[in-house]
Amino acid sequence: MDTERNELLAKHDFLRAEAKRIAKAIAALEAEAIAAGYAEKRIDHQRESAPNKAAFIDLFGQDAWDAAKTVTPVRKLFWL
Repeated sequence: MDTERNELLAKHDFLRAEAKRIAKAIAALEAEAIAAGYAEKRIDHQRESAPNKAAFIDLFGQDAWDAAKTVTPVRKLFWL
């Protein structure tokens, strides 16, 4: 059982590292395309965002925060 767990954990770590490596490679490729004049970064659209907790409390007070907030569970993977 420990061997199987360790193999799964190793695969997980490898894939996480690969995902980071690929993200960096994509960013480098995009930067290269921009530098070569083949691409550019543009404002595609805008989005609205709400204030974070501290800003909300500064604007409206703690009581308003307590009345408006929602609490949701956060799931995270924990290796046993």
